Amino acid sequence: MKVDIVKVHEVWPRSHQNLSPQSANLPVVDAWYAYHRTVPTIYLFKQTNEQRELVAQIIESLSRTLDVFPRFVGVLEGTTHPDPKDQKQQVQRTIVKWGTSSDRAVEFTEARTKARIQSLLPPATLNKSSFMWDYSPISLRALFPTPCSQPPGIRIQTTTFACGGFSLGIDFEHGLADGYTAGRFLEHWSLIHGQLFHSGNGVLKNPPSWQPDIFNDQLADIDLHEQGPSLLERARTLPTRGPYRRTLHSNGSDIVSNFGPKKMYNYLLHIPAKEVGHKLAELQSKSSMRLTDQAALIGFFWACLNRARGYSKCLPIDLHLATSLRWLLGVRDGLLGSPFVVVMISPDADSAPTNSTDPINLAVRVTNTLNQYDDTAIHAIAYDASFTDSPSRTLMPKRGDEHMEFSSVAHLGYDKFSLGSLRPSFYFPSSSIPNLFVLTEAVPSGGVSGNTWYRNGLNLFFNVTEDVFESFASDPALAQCEVYQDL
Repeated sequence: MKVDIVKVHEVWPRSHQNLSPQSANLPVVDAWYAYHRTVPTIYLFKQTNEQRELVAQIIESLSRTLDVFPRFVGVLEGTTHPDPKDQKQQVQRTIVKWGTSSDRAVEFTEARTKARIQSLLPPATLNKSSFMWDYSPISLRALFPTPCSQPPGIRIQTTTFACGGFSLGIDFEHGLADGYTAGRFLEHWSLIHGQLFHSGNGVLKNPPSWQPDIFNDQLADIDLHEQGPSLLERARTLPTRGPYRRTLHSNGSDIVSNFGPKKMYNYLLHIPAKEVGHKLAELQSKSSMRLTDQAALIGFFWACLNRARGYSKCLPIDLHLATSLRWLLGVRDGLLGSPFVVVMISPDADSAPTNSTDPINLAVRVTNTLNQYDDTAIHAIAYDASFTDSPSRTLMPKRGDEHMEFSSVAHLGYDKFSLGSLRPSFYFPSSSIPNLFVLTEAVPSGGVSGNTWYRNGLNLFFNVTEDVFESFASDPALAQCEVYQDL
């Protein structure tokens, strides 16, 4: 698909000229992920207003949204703090600075293509039936702005199609833009755009605010002289992935895996709400332990992947699960930032080969592992991290072993993004990370009833090799799925 760039804009907060120079320390666990980009997202809109007017409106509402998130034009820098163990030594820390000459505007690109948006949409109607779709050939890369050579930065591209529709590609490559914060940004942008240009009168119940010291303050309330040693021991027994520990194996050290680069293909599994409900009821009724909806679904998808890998003569793999632990610390909705961590979970295939393909066993393992993380565990992780350098942009950790990456953006508001009366027909996360699985809620559609969180159906976007997909698609557990492959 050929896309022509029309114009590139720099978008600043409306009040940027009035900003005074400011800086703040990132919480030490947030700094772990400061140089890991959030998966880019592209929204497809079938209908549009007059394009020039629409672009001007989008830029205006974006500028006003940045007034609420001024740190998103700021930059990350390294600094040093005294080592908690030895005040004569220094440890590396990460700060964000904004309101300075180093600020980076949001890069907003206008583009156009002679393609039609229908060619990028799924071949079946969402929430009517289950299907799997190989969308690798459609190549969405041209609909995203060119990656930034010197992040951090936010890049957005709107592309007009010959049919009159348009796409909006959003790339939050900024250390403050974890999935929760990016979701709040999209929510606020939708609200402001509706108020400015569509007579909207919505109000956010929990306006965003950034208070990075709140987590340090909680840690400061702990008697570290008495409890510090036990916190360090607790942190080191948890299966938490960090910048200096990338795998469960080899005593937690970074090992160089023997799996080489493989060509990954992009796939979508869509499951209608009714079938999601049936699958959850089946899994949860068979488990001796109470399973949350997401734990049950993760166990199911993980089992399907390991089964498919077995048919392709590949070994079962660990799960690395990105999970938010905000609720454990009583973080109110609207307060930006983490804590979120990546938890590593083994399928325990060494004990019994069937463990890795049993969805109930895997869901229970997910649940038991997450149950290890309470408020004390989070404080332990933060305390342990305070003795090591925060990673810099130049840190290149070893790759570790092959594993499944699972991330859910359900409940984060990605499915509710709109531009006033213009609502997307579909949205994609875009990434080529091997074995990445991203679970999203489908966009709302007419005729949907019920109040479950998955009432619009679920979309699972995943990247695997072609042979693994062929086995995945033929799994009896997914027998009801129609399979579509674009040529």
